[in-house]
Amino acid sequence: MPLIKQNRDPVEKSMVADIEMKWQKCPDAEFQKICYELEDKLILEQGKLAVKIKAEYERFHRAKNVPWWFALQWRKNNAKAGMII
Repeated sequence: MPLIKQNRDPVEKSMVADIEMKWQKCPDAEFQKICYELEDKLILEQGKLAVKIKAEYERFHRAKNVPWWFALQWRKNNAKAGMII
């Protein structure tokens, strides 16, 4: 979870600040265009984060002796997310 938070939070804060600043200054039609552009940027950033998380998962998954508490926590996280692995 720290890996996700440390990569996700700055992107979210930056985008929220950017959109709030533009929201106050732009006419509606231009603001809508900006939102679409930021959506594309966010999707790109999510893809980058997914690659990092996958690499980290594979690094831990290769380990033969994963701590029981780590496996238990991820099982709970996956269940909350509706992922059955």
